[in-house]
Amino acid sequence: MTDTELSVIMTRFELAYISNFKYGETKRNYYCGITNDLERRAKEHNANFILTKEMKSFEEAKIVEEALHEKGYYTGKQLGNGDEDTVHVYMYKIIPGVTIE
Repeated sequence: MTDTELSVIMTRFELAYISNFKYGETKRNYYCGITNDLERRAKEHNANFILTKEMKSFEEAKIVEEALHEKGYYTGKQLGNGDEDTVHVYMYKIIPGVTIE
């Protein structure tokens, strides 16, 4: 993945954050992660994804997840977990008492 491709992907996630932002929130109110099964992951988190992006490889998915973490988004305790099938990057808004981190 080139720097330009990463920049475009990061811009999409930043725009998703901005379009869903409510006064008083921070990027830590938004969970970002990677998975090999979006439907299963949405059920596990009890969440509606704001944005998903399918990457070409697990390595690319990890790069994007790490970049989101560096930008201040909440990524949980297992940054970079997965296997070669883990190519989906996702974001959802954390709703206390509803979503599961």
